[in-house]
Amino acid sequence: MGEKQRSRGKVKPAVAGLAALIAAGGASEALAGGGIKTTAKLESVKPEGAKGKVSSKKSKCVRGRKVTLFFDLSKSGVTDPNAKDPKIGTDKTNKKGKFEIEQPLSAGTYYVKVAAKKAGKRKCRAAKSKSKKG
Repeated sequence: MGEKQRSRGKVKPAVAGLAALIAAGGASEALAGGGIKTTAKLESVKPEGAKGKVSSKKSKCVRGRKVTLFFDLSKSGVTDPNAKDPKIGTDKTNKKGKFEIEQPLSAGTYYVKVAAKKAGKRKCRAAKSKSKKG
């Protein structure tokens, strides 16, 4: 019985630490293996292409990121659960995180995904924008 009490004593600090991390909003980073948060925003979708911006607190996570534009089938009335959103084009961000995908676009809804990237010893997380009509 003495051993059970000892092991419980060791578990409590770990659980308390995880609870504190969750309360501080860092649980997803800790549980996902860390990484620097990145956000992607699709700012405009026009017949001649799409523009947007990648943001992060670390400049290493902004420049040179691969951005891929997708056509959002689910917002365009396609109900096939096995249908994959078609890839329209790619670009790399400039030093300010801006990207521009110059492709003729039809009317519809689009979004971008930003690939994860190594930034020294850390990793910049992948990101996905909200869908935007064009």
